[in-house]
Amino acid sequence: MWERVGIIRSEQSLSTALDTLKRWEYVLEDTYATRYDNEIKDMLQVARLIVDAAMHRNHSVGAHYRSDYPTEK
Repeated sequence: MWERVGIIRSEQSLSTALDTLKRWEYVLEDTYATRYDNEIKDMLQVARLIVDAAMHRNHSVGAHYRSDYPTEK
């Protein structure tokens, strides 16, 4: 997450992060064995929400900077 969804973001880095999260979700899809498994799934869900929100915000604001969209002046 830090490398792809840090403060400076782009469509490419967010897409890469989303693909990685989807792979992890698939790997962990049928695991409910321990509390740890469920905590990991919860973390993946939060990460997915962050990436989805960042992909929909096409401008820079606060700690969210989109390098692929010019700054409005």
